[in-house]
Amino acid sequence: MIDNRQSPTEKSRDQMLSGSAWMTAGSILSRFLGAVYIIPWGIWFGNDFFQANALYGLGYNIYSFFLIAAIAGIPSAIAKQVAHYNALNEYGVGVRLYKRGLVLAVFTGLICAVILYLGRP
Repeated sequence: MIDNRQSPTEKSRDQMLSGSAWMTAGSILSRFLGAVYIIPWGIWFGNDFFQANALYGLGYNIYSFFLIAAIAGIPSAIAKQVAHYNALNEYGVGVRLYKRGLVLAVFTGLICAVILYLGRP
């Protein structure tokens, strides 16, 4: 429980530590799940496991690049701007910004999907 007598700096530090703890726990869980899914993957492919894994790795790197390009920090930037306008009681501006950002994210996602589709061997 956070003590109400804490200074704003102490509250900020406690919130940062709490957020870091959650991010660390999420990262550990994500890596654990990644390790666990390999077991059925290996059983499924049997003797062809290493070849299948290599092909998957080649495709995933390209997919990952386009996924990063498609979202490129847009959600974080929109969240910051919407929070800024909400703090100024300009809720209409925040909603319009959110909707335009959503359209931009969908558009860039579709562009990257088309490039991936047309660029396949």
